[in-house]
Amino acid sequence: AWVEQLDDTNPTTRRLLEDELGQRDFIPIIERIYSVSSLTEPCEWDVATDRGRATFVLKAEEDFHRIGPHRALIVDARGLRFLLPDSRQLDAASRRYAEWWGM
Repeated sequence: AWVEQLDDTNPTTRRLLEDELGQRDFIPIIERIYSVSSLTEPCEWDVATDRGRATFVLKAEEDFHRIGPHRALIVDARGLRFLLPDSRQLDAASRRYAEWWGM
């Protein structure tokens, strides 16, 4: 299931979800794309996330999973997942990188 905002749930459900999420890793949310080394894989991404700056390697196009026209889940070479929640909300330079990948 996907919950866009915890505020949209009732207090009991919210507490349950917060407890469960507290026991698991969150998926860093990409807020800005500084650079992508290449249009072909493997390529190195340098991004800003809600958890700080990160670099990762995208080893195959199949690791870039589009979840609708403007959202993507990216799995790096180590198996870490990054969420690009809405490419339309990125700054212009970041949007150009996202457009390389069909966003």
